[in-house]
Amino acid sequence: MRKGYAMAAGGKPETLRRMQGRALALLALAVLLFGVALWHAQEGPWAWVGAFAEAAIVGALADWFAVVALFRHPLGLPIPHTASGSWVRLTWRRWRARSSIP
Repeated sequence: MRKGYAMAAGGKPETLRRMQGRALALLALAVLLFGVALWHAQEGPWAWVGAFAEAAIVGALADWFAVVALFRHPLGLPIPHTASGSWVRLTWRRWRARSSIP
């Protein structure tokens, strides 16, 4: 373990837990802003706030799913080329095959 990375409960470095907390707080803020924009019927500037919040929510969920799909089976679904082992082997085979071409 590198210097400056204190372990938190559950075996995760404290900095990772802090970043996850910030990401969750920002997602909650985006959901709250979207709800306020809907409450204001998305009129005037609230239409812009609603569009921004909706894009932030979709982007956050897409990023979460992409990271989970690379390293685990998301939602328990056996999606091919997930859970990094097969992804790493596929990438290594392709890289090795291309590097041997003169």
